[in-house]
Amino acid sequence: MRKILIGLGAVLVIAISAALVVPSFIDWNSYKGEIAAQAKAATGRDLVIEGDLDLALLPAPRLTVSGVRFANLAGGSAPDMVRLKSLHVLVRFAPLLQGKIEIDSIRLVEPVILLETLKDGRANWVLTPATAKPGAIAGGPAETGLQRGAGVGIGANAVQLDNLQIEKGTLIWRDAATQAEERITDLSMVLAAESLSGPFNARGTLAYKGIRAGLEASVGELRPGGAAPLSVSLTLPASGAKADVTGSLVALGAAPRFSGKVDVSGKDFSRALSAMSGGDLPAAMAQPFLLRAKIQASDTSAAIDELDVELAGVRASGSVKASLTGRPRADAKLRITRIDLDSFIGKSGGEQPASNGDGKAVPPGAAPAEEMPARAKPFALPDLDATLDLGIDAVTYNGRSLRGVVVGAQLTGGEVRLTKASLFLPGGGEVSMNGTLAARGGKPAYAAGVSARADNFRSLLDWLGVDAASVPKERLHRFTFDGQIQGNDQQLQVLNSKIVLDTSRIDGALTLALRKRPAFGAAISLDKIDLDAYLPAPSAVAASPEKAKTAPAPAASKTSEGPSPAKLNKGPLSVLDQFDANLRLRIGQVTYRKAPIRDIRFDGRVAGGVLSIGNASVQDLAGVRAAISGTLAERSGLPVFKGTVSADARDMTGALRLAGIAPPGSARSLGALKLRGKADASADKADLDLTLTAAGADMKFSAKVTGLDGTPSYDASLTAKHKELSQFLQALGTEIGAERFGPFGLTARATGNLTALSANLRINAVGVNLSAKGTGSGLATQPVFDVTVNADHPAVGTLISSFSPDYRPTGGAIGPLKLAASLKGGEGRYAVSRLDITAGKTTLSGKGDLITRGARPVLTANLDGGVIDLNPFLPIRTIKEGSASPTPAGVPGPSGSTGGKDGASAGRFSGEPFDTTPLGLIDADLSIGAKSLLYRQFTVDSPAIRTTLKDRFLTISEIAGKMFDGAFKMTGELDGRSVPRIKGDVTVTKADVGKALFQAAAFDLQGGITDFSLNVTGAGESPRQLIAALDGAGQLSSRDGIIKGFDLKSVSDRLKNLDRALDFLSLFSTAMAGGQTKFSTLDGTFKIDKGVMRTSDIKLVADAGEGRVTGFADMPRWQMDFNGEFRLTEHPKAPPFRMRAIGPIDNPKRLFDFQQLQSFILQRGIGSILRKALPDKFGGSSGGSTGSSPGTPQGDTAPKQQDKPRLEDLLPGILDQFRR
Repeated sequence: MRKILIGLGAVLVIAISAALVVPSFIDWNSYKGEIAAQAKAATGRDLVIEGDLDLALLPAPRLTVSGVRFANLAGGSAPDMVRLKSLHVLVRFAPLLQGKIEIDSIRLVEPVILLETLKDGRANWVLTPATAKPGAIAGGPAETGLQRGAGVGIGANAVQLDNLQIEKGTLIWRDAATQAEERITDLSMVLAAESLSGPFNARGTLAYKGIRAGLEASVGELRPGGAAPLSVSLTLPASGAKADVTGSLVALGAAPRFSGKVDVSGKDFSRALSAMSGGDLPAAMAQPFLLRAKIQASDTSAAIDELDVELAGVRASGSVKASLTGRPRADAKLRITRIDLDSFIGKSGGEQPASNGDGKAVPPGAAPAEEMPARAKPFALPDLDATLDLGIDAVTYNGRSLRGVVVGAQLTGGEVRLTKASLFLPGGGEVSMNGTLAARGGKPAYAAGVSARADNFRSLLDWLGVDAASVPKERLHRFTFDGQIQGNDQQLQVLNSKIVLDTSRIDGALTLALRKRPAFGAAISLDKIDLDAYLPAPSAVAASPEKAKTAPAPAASKTSEGPSPAKLNKGPLSVLDQFDANLRLRIGQVTYRKAPIRDIRFDGRVAGGVLSIGNASVQDLAGVRAAISGTLAERSGLPVFKGTVSADARDMTGALRLAGIAPPGSARSLGALKLRGKADASADKADLDLTLTAAGADMKFSAKVTGLDGTPSYDASLTAKHKELSQFLQALGTEIGAERFGPFGLTARATGNLTALSANLRINAVGVNLSAKGTGSGLATQPVFDVTVNADHPAVGTLISSFSPDYRPTGGAIGPLKLAASLKGGEGRYAVSRLDITAGKTTLSGKGDLITRGARPVLTANLDGGVIDLNPFLPIRTIKEGSASPTPAGVPGPSGSTGGKDGASAGRFSGEPFDTTPLGLIDADLSIGAKSLLYRQFTVDSPAIRTTLKDRFLTISEIAGKMFDGAFKMTGELDGRSVPRIKGDVTVTKADVGKALFQAAAFDLQGGITDFSLNVTGAGESPRQLIAALDGAGQLSSRDGIIKGFDLKSVSDRLKNLDRALDFLSLFSTAMAGGQTKFSTLDGTFKIDKGVMRTSDIKLVADAGEGRVTGFADMPRWQMDFNGEFRLTEHPKAPPFRMRAIGPIDNPKRLFDFQQLQSFILQRGIGSILRKALPDKFGGSSGGSTGSSPGTPQGDTAPKQQDKPRLEDLLPGILDQFRR
C-alpha cells in the first residue's frame, strides 16, 4: 500500500510538474490566428499580433505580447484604434488556487489609443460582436462590465490589480464633425485597484501640447446607486499652477452625477494659461490668480455657481447653467468690477515663449511626435444654444476710464447674435455694435453694424496718445462714424460708411481680400475740407527748422561694398508688386494755404505690380487744371510711366502760394503755364518727352532709357531759354537791381548707365559763358565723379554793373573774368585739384576739398596769388569833397549842443537789414596767400589769410602781413546766426606813419615809426545799427615823425627877432600856411562807445613846441571834432595857440585861434613897428606943423583933431588877411 501511495504521489508530482513546465515548451505563436478570430468574433474588429506571443506559469503566471494592433472603426481617420509596442501581464499564482485573480502588474509599453467620433455620430470605442444581430451593441448601457464579469463566476471583488503601468503612451481624441482634436502625449501612469469596483488610485505625468503636468486621482468604491468620494489634483510644474477637484461621484446604477468644488490657483497666470492653450501671453499677465466655484453635474444638466475669479486686482463673479437634455443649452452671466490695462501694459516686458516641462521653449507651431495623422480644423460653432451676459464697470487705459461696458450675445441655430455691445469713451465718446457670426461651409461669416460718436474728438485723440496739440483749438470737436462690417475668411467689407469730422463728411466703402496676396477695393467721397484750419500756425512751425539745422549729419559708411543686387532692383514702387487694388476717389474741395482745390478725381487699379491710372485730375488747383492718365510700374528699381500728363494755367500765383512760394508782383507777372508730357515704356525701354512754358521761358526735357530688363542705359537732355533773364528772375520773385541781363540759355545732356555716365552743361547768362563736363562711374555702388568747370566774362566791371547798375569802377575797365576748376570724388567728398580765378590783373590759384554729404557743403581750399589789387574794383566816390561847413550840423559845440540833424551823413550807412543767408549756403576753411594786397593807398606785403565759416559763423583766424614797413595782423568773428555780431582785433607794429595815415585837408603826417592797436565789438541788424552799436578801445604811439601843414620851429625862431615890420607880416603867413614840424613822440589812447570814438590824452612833443589833442569822431553821423593846444617851448612866457579839426571824418576843416598870441606880440612893442610901417594910418608926420589943409573953411582956424587908431583893432584884421 505504501508503495502504491508513493507511486500515486510520484505520478501526481509528475502531472503537476508537467502542467507547470510543459506550457513553456509550447509555441503559442501558432495560436495567433485563433486568438485573432476570437477577438473579431467578440468585437467585430481585427486584432493583429505582429510580434511574439509567450505564456509561462513559472515562477508566476506571465503573459508577454509584442506588436499588437487593434483595428479602428470603418470610416475612421486612421486604420488602427490601438497600437501597442508590447504588453506584459504578471499574475500571482497562489490566489488563483483560491479562485481569486490578483494581478501583480500589467505593463503597457508605448500604447497609442485613438478615440474618435465620426461625422455620422458613431464612436470607435463602441464594439459590436461579429455574431450580434444588426443594431445590437455589445456592452450596452444596461449591462456593465462588472455585471458581465459576474456572469462568468468571478465576482467584482475577485479581481485585484496592484500595478498597472503605462509607459510613454499617447491618447488622441478626435471629432470628425467639428474637426476638433486633442492629444495627450508622453503618458506615464501607475494605477491600482483593490477590485473591479474600486477603490481606484492613479498617479503619473503626461504632456498636453508640449506642457508637462502631474496627475493624482482617487475614487472610492463604486457601488450601484452609491456616492463615491472623488479627488483629482492636476499640477503644472513649469508654471506652479494647481487645480483641485473634490466632491462625490455617483457612477453606477442610477443616473451618474457629481457634486463638488473646484479650486484653481497659481503664481503665474501667463505661464499657466500658456501651458493650457499652447500660446504666449504678455509678461504683464504674470500675476497670481485664483478661481473657485461650486459644480453640480449630471447626465442631464450642469451648473457652476458662486464663481469667483481674481487676477491682478481684477475680480469677477458669475454663474453658468447648462442643460444636457435634448439640444444642449448654456447660459452664462459674468460681472467684472474694474480692469486696469495700464497696470498690465506697464508691467509688460515683452513676450515669453511657452515652455515645456524641461524648461525648453517650444517653437511656434511645433507639435509633439505622434503616430496618428493630424487634420486641418474647419471653423465651427458649438452645437448648442447659449446666452452671454457680460458687464464691466470700468476699464482703465492711458489714465482714463471706459465705463458701462456691456456685451450681450446669443448662440442659437448655429449662429451667434451680438444683441448689444456698447461702451462709453473719454471725450464724450460712445461706441455701440450689433451683429451676427455663423459658420458657412466650415468658414466663419460675420456681419455687424458699428456706430461711434465723440463730442470732444480732441480729448479722445489725446487719450489714445495721438498728439493733436498742433491742430488749432477750433477744430477736432465733433466726430461720428456709422457703417456696416461684414465678411468671412476670404474678405472683409466696410459698407455704407459715413464719417463726419467737424464740418467735413466722408462717404465710402472698402473691401479687403484676405488672401496670401493682399487685395482691396475702395470708393471714397469727401465733400470738403479746410486743411488750413487743421494745420499749425506759422509761428509754431517757424521754430522747427532750427532743430533740423543742428541735427548731426549721418555718419558716412566706411565700407566700400555696395548694396546687394536684391536692393539694387528694388525701388520705391516695388510695393506695388505686393498687393492688388481698385481705388475710386472723389473730393469736392480742399482749401490749402487759402487756395481752393476743386473737383479732385482718381480712378485707378493696381494689378501685377502695375498702377493703371484711368483718370487722375483736378479741375482747379489754385487756378491750374491738371490731368494724368497711364500706367506706372517699376523696372530694375526705377519708376516707369507710360501715359500722358498735362497742366494749364493762366497765371501761377495761386499755385506758387500753394507750394509755399510767395508770388511776386501781380498775378499776371508769371504769365501762362502750359505743360505737356508723354511717356512710353515697354519691357526694356522707355521714352519721355516734356515741354513746359512758364514765366516766359520755354523748356524741353527728353530722355530715352534702354535695357530696362538688364542694365539700363540713359540718354537725357534739357534745354531752356528766355529772351530776357531779368524778366524771368523777376517773374520768379527774385529782386534784382538791373533792368536787363540779356538772354538766357541752358543746354544739358547726360548719357550712359549706372556704371559709366558722361554729362555736359552749358549756361549763357549775364554775359557769362559757363560750361561743365564730366563723367560718373559706379553710380549704383560707390559713385565717383570727375568734373571740369569753366566760366568766363569779357569784362568784370560790366558783370558787376549788371547786378548793381550804379557801379562804376575807379580804374575804368577792369578786364575779363575767368574761372576754371577740376573736381573728382564721390560719396559726398570731392578733391578740387585745380582752382584758378582771374579777375582783371588779379589771379588766384589753388586746390582743396569739397564735402557735400552733410547739412551743407564744406569747402577746404588753399589759394595763392600775385598782386591782389582791389583798387580797380572800388567804386568811384560820389560824396562831394569840401561839403562840410566850419560849423557842421549835428557836431557838438563847446557846450555839447548839436548844430542840427545828421543831414546827409545818415545815408552813408544803409538801413537795409543784413542778409546773412549766403553765410549759410556753405561751410568753408580757406587759406589765402599773395605777394601783396592793395587797398587804396594801403599796401599789405606777403598777406596771409586764414578763415573758417561754419553754420553762419565766420572766424578770421588771421589776416597778417607787412604794411608800411611794419607788421599788420587782424583777427575777428562774424556771427550771422541771429542778429549779426562782429568782433575784431587789429594790431600794427613799427609802421611808417607817413604811409599809414591818409591825407586830411592840407596837412599830413610824414615819416615816423608807429604802433597801433584796436579791438572792437558790435551787433546790429543793419549796417547803420551795427555802426551805432560799436564798442572798443585802442591806442597810438608814434616816434620821430613829421607833421606837414605848419612850422612851429619857424614861428618860434621869428618871435626872437621881431624888429622889422616885414618880419611880423610874414610870421604867420609863412609859418602857418605850410612847412613842416618835426616831432619826437605822438601818443594817445581812445575808446569807442556806441559808435563814437573819444580821446582826451593825445600828446605831441615836437621841435620848439608841444601840444595836446582831445575830441571825438561820431561814426554813425560821420562827423568829427578835435581840439589841439600847442605851446612854443622856446618861449615859456608865450601863450598857446589852438587848432580845431571839425566836419566830415574824411574831409575835416582846420581852424586856428591866435588871439592870446596876438596880445603877447603887442606887449613886445609890435605897435611902434606898425606906426613906422603905416604912418598914414595914424595921421601927420614926425615934427610937422599943424596948418590948415587945402579946402578947409577960413573960419576954422583950429582944425578938428583926428582919432588915434588902436593896435588891438588893426592887428586882428591884418592877421586874418595874412591867414586868408
